[in-house]
Amino acid sequence: MNNEYENNLIFINVNIITLNSKSPKANILGIKNNKINYISDQYSKKNLNRLKSNKTKIIDCNGATILPGFIDSHCHILSYISNLSNLNLNDLKISSIKNIKQELIKYSKKISPGDWIKANGYHEFNLIDNRHINKSDIDKILPSNPVRIKHASGHADILNSLALKSIGIDNNYIEPIGSYIERDDRGEPTGLLINMNSILNNKIPKSDQQQLKKNAERADKDFLSKGITSMQDATYTNSIKRWELFNKLKTDNIIKSRITFMPGYEFLQKFIDAEIKFQSGNNDLNIGPCKIMCNLTDDGLHPSYEILKKIVNFANKNKFPVSIHAIESDVVEKVIQILYEQKQINNNLGLNLRNRIEHCSEINIEQIIKLKESGALISTQPGFIYTNGARYKSLININKQSFLYPIRSIMNYKIPIAASSDFPISDFNPLIGIYSLITRKDSQNNILNKSESISINEAIKLYTYYGAYICSQESIKGSIEIGKLADLIMMNNNPLDMEYENIKELKNLMTVINGKIVWES
Repeated sequence: MNNEYENNLIFINVNIITLNSKSPKANILGIKNNKINYISDQYSKKNLNRLKSNKTKIIDCNGATILPGFIDSHCHILSYISNLSNLNLNDLKISSIKNIKQELIKYSKKISPGDWIKANGYHEFNLIDNRHINKSDIDKILPSNPVRIKHASGHADILNSLALKSIGIDNNYIEPIGSYIERDDRGEPTGLLINMNSILNNKIPKSDQQQLKKNAERADKDFLSKGITSMQDATYTNSIKRWELFNKLKTDNIIKSRITFMPGYEFLQKFIDAEIKFQSGNNDLNIGPCKIMCNLTDDGLHPSYEILKKIVNFANKNKFPVSIHAIESDVVEKVIQILYEQKQINNNLGLNLRNRIEHCSEINIEQIIKLKESGALISTQPGFIYTNGARYKSLININKQSFLYPIRSIMNYKIPIAASSDFPISDFNPLIGIYSLITRKDSQNNILNKSESISINEAIKLYTYYGAYICSQESIKGSIEIGKLADLIMMNNNPLDMEYENIKELKNLMTVINGKIVWES
């Protein structure tokens, strides 16, 4: 019997955006087990009758639109889960240090003296005080609780005196290379710490297992409600222990979206020793590229250019693609040069690895040309245009603003680029990123480099097909084609027919993963 007749689930009365150039649109879709089994633009009752059996579930979509499930190619899942226990200052639209202090006092009434208070989401740019809150501000109101406030960027923290003491940071503490502790004229820490996440996370008490599970279940619903069917966790502290935790979350079916886990470079040797290779695992949870941090510090590039070359070569030699954090154009340029040189080495060794750059926020046309030659791919975060556009216009030199997220220019050179959110740093709703890609507008309606906008169809592809491509998974997901995994979302309207200004208002009605309905509105 032809496989077309064996569908478990059939969608009819539907607009289907396949992202398959050979057959871009369809109006009937059949799923068998966990894969797409039938797709056509020739719906008829006669056609339907030959595709169904008495066990087939038929869903009349009432004119809704089906897309491939969204793929977030750069995020931090455990950070989001952890933050759900914290005071979220971003949601409260904080506008002053006074507001922050008021919210901290309110939150402190729910806990006991001595307990940690954790908050996240503030940005000094949004405060009328035009400065960071500091330990003295917090000490005056909360002398009996250690307090940690995470900056909206995810790369800075504010600690009060009790928290600093608990961590062991005093006048004599020497920060690791690549980290920074702000100090006053007397050499005393003010409470502002930069790039010290791993140290803080290791020393500050974590949520208990029951709270972790509760937060993860809530996070799962959040991801599914926005149509995110796959995520790539790009946390540089990803260790064997964290890999085991992800295995537990997946085994217990707490997180349903598929996860690609990027091992942090510091832990790569342990993965190699355990024979956990690139793409180990399964379609539900697998190993991705090796994550490497590369930042610009007062002392220059960290790690240094020569050390970074060795790190990239070691990872590639062990058949791990690399995924390098690089934001500023000076850093991006050096990373491109390293990946260009590594490409020659890989070619001589017969290695075909998709090395990639994370963020690539600032890049000029000369660098784009060199990027093309390097063979590197990009995972970028267009939603930052929406959330940070006003800050970019205010703080970044006008001559450099044209270098910010030049998506159209990058695509013109046919460089594979995927879109992501970097959550919890930014809103994980892919529609915010898609809106940014096509309008280049921030939340205040300012436009940033309109000439770098792309079409709605291209924008959707950055959140689907190319999200799969940059992790070498395009053969199994990212578009709606026979034989691919049945990861789908159903929208209330067709984004291809909408006014661009309304894209953010689209509603997800249903999320399907592995051929099963896992979320409905």
